[in-house]
Amino acid sequence: MSEQAEEKSLAVQSVAAGLSAAKQELREGNCKASTIRQLGGLARLLEEGDLVKQAQYLLRKSPDKSFWLDAALDVRRPSPVPDWMLEVPPVQEIEDQFPLYRESQISNIIRTVARASRHISFCQYDKYSDAIALAQSEKALHEIAATQAFRGDFDAAQRLMLERIKAPARKKGILIVLVVELFRRGHPDLARWVLIELQYHGLNARNNLHLALGFAGRQPWWNYPFPEN
Repeated sequence: MSEQAEEKSLAVQSVAAGLSAAKQELREGNCKASTIRQLGGLARLLEEGDLVKQAQYLLRKSPDKSFWLDAALDVRRPSPVPDWMLEVPPVQEIEDQFPLYRESQISNIIRTVARASRHISFCQYDKYSDAIALAQSEKALHEIAATQAFRGDFDAAQRLMLERIKAPARKKGILIVLVVELFRRGHPDLARWVLIELQYHGLNARNNLHLALGFAGRQPWWNYPFPEN
């Protein structure tokens, strides 16, 4: 199997795993319908009709509150949920929301953050010890490790994660960036090992969406490689 074919296969597997996780999360009342829509839209982009149908089914079964879990408090929340929110989005919506992965765009994101965050500014010059010394929170350490992973300093990123990061969600965030970047830089064997470790920790629907987007050659989230929150 070619590397490109393997990445598409992994993208499809991640979408399927994401929908399976979403089904369980809906039972528990903590699944965002927006994640299901995005998984379904990516399945449509990948031309996986059965997965599109699964996403559509889950959207129709989702309670109204799941459509507003990520909405700002001042956003109007119509009831019933508008019909368009109950549908798997067209491919164009996914392409607009998650553009093709471009290294130049990710570098721009890092430079923008670095202007306001000295610890990331130090990372741009490989001054990781100085960056870590400035970090005042696990989020800041997460940002440093994610930047290291994007820059190809995989050992440094993993070492920082293992030694200083405690929160499971932050560990997963760093591992997702490591998997995406290892595949992108032509280290599929190492990427598979990290993916196995990531799956061992357990992945929710959104984790699987991020992986699927990365495997599909898209930017996994809006401020990648930094944490969404």
